[in-house]
Amino acid sequence: NIRAAWETVQHTSCGALADELRETATSVLRELAAGRAVPGGAKLPLTDDELNAVLRDQRHTLKAQWEERAIGDEAVRRVYWQEFKEALVREEGLVRAQNARLADQRGIETLRAWQDWLDNNDEEGTAKAAEEICRQLGGAMERLPTKPLSRIGRAAVQAAARRVAAARGAVRETADRHEGLQRKAVSLGERAAQQEGAARSELDQTKAELTEAQEQVSNKEKESACLCEEVAARVEELKEAEAQLRAALEDLDNAKAREREEGARHRAQVNTLESLQNELEQVRAAAARDDAQRLAAERLAEAAAENASSEHNRLKEELAKARADAARSAELLTSEKAAHQDRLTKVLDEHRQKVEGAQRQLAQERETLQGQHSQLRSEHQKKV
Repeated sequence: NIRAAWETVQHTSCGALADELRETATSVLRELAAGRAVPGGAKLPLTDDELNAVLRDQRHTLKAQWEERAIGDEAVRRVYWQEFKEALVREEGLVRAQNARLADQRGIETLRAWQDWLDNNDEEGTAKAAEEICRQLGGAMERLPTKPLSRIGRAAVQAAARRVAAARGAVRETADRHEGLQRKAVSLGERAAQQEGAARSELDQTKAELTEAQEQVSNKEKESACLCEEVAARVEELKEAEAQLRAALEDLDNAKAREREEGARHRAQVNTLESLQNELEQVRAAAARDDAQRLAAERLAEAAAENASSEHNRLKEELAKARADAARSAELLTSEKAAHQDRLTKVLDEHRQKVEGAQRQLAQERETLQGQHSQLRSEHQKKV
C-alpha cells in the first residue's frame, strides 16, 4: 500500500544519503589523519582550536547537505542523522588521536634539538645558538595541541633543570678538585727535593693510571656504540607496533562496513515486519466485515472466518519469525561491535605502554652514559 511504499522510500533515501555523506566525511578525515592538507589548507598537527574549527566547519557543511537532500518524515530523518553523527564522532576521535601523535612526534624532534644544545659543551656562539633554539622551540610549541604542549614543555623544563643541576655540580666538583690538586702540588713540591726517586716512581704510576683511564674511555665508547645499536632495535620495535596499530584500524573499518550492511539488513526486516502487520490488519478488517454479514450468509461467514483464522495464524508465525531474525541480527551486530572495540582498545594500550617504556629506558640509559662519560673525562683531565 501507499504507507508501506512511503516508509520504504524514506528509509532507503535516508540510508543512502547517510552512507554517501559518511564516505565523504570519512575520506576527508582520513586525508587529514594521514598528514595531508584538506580543502581549506588545514594540515596536522593543529592546535585544539584550529582542529575544532575544521571539524565544526565540516559538520556544518554536512548538516546543510543533509537538510537539503534528506527525504522523509522528521522522526525518520532525525534517527538517521543521529546514527550518522555517532559514526562521525568516532572518526573525529581517530583524527584527534592522530593529531596528538603527530604533535608528540614534532615536539620530540624539537625537544631533541633542545637536548642536543643543552648537552653541547662548546662555548663558541652560545648566545646566538641559545636564541635560535629558543625561537625554534617556542614556534613549535605555539602550533601544538594542549596535552602534547604540556608534555613537551614539561620535558624541556626538566631537561634544562637537569643541565643546570649538572653544571652546578660540575663547577663545585671542579673547584674542590682544583683546591685538592693545588694542596697536593704544594705538598709534592716540598717533598720533591728530598724524594726525587719516590716522585719518579709516582710519576710512572700516574702514567700507568692514565693509560688505564684511556683504555676505560675506549671501552666506554664501545659500550656507547652498543647502546646506540640497542636504541635502533627499540625503534624498529616501535615501528612494528605502529604497523599492528594500522592493521587494527583496518579491522575496525571492515567492522564498520559490516555494521552498515547489518543495519541495511535490519531495516529491510523492519520493512517486511511492517508489511506483515498491514496484511494482518487487512485480514482482521475482512474478518470483521464477514462477522457483520453472518446473519445473512452464515455458511459463507463460517468459511470466511476459518480462512481468516488460518491466514491470521500464518501471518502471526511469519511475524514472530521476522522479529526473531531481527533480534538475532541486532545481537550479532552488538557483539561484533563490542569485540572490535575491545581489540582496538587493547592494541592502543599496548602501543602506548611500549612507547612510554622505550622512552623512559632511552632517557635513563642516556643519562647514565652521559654521567659516566663526564666522570671519565674529568678524571682524564685531572691526571693529565
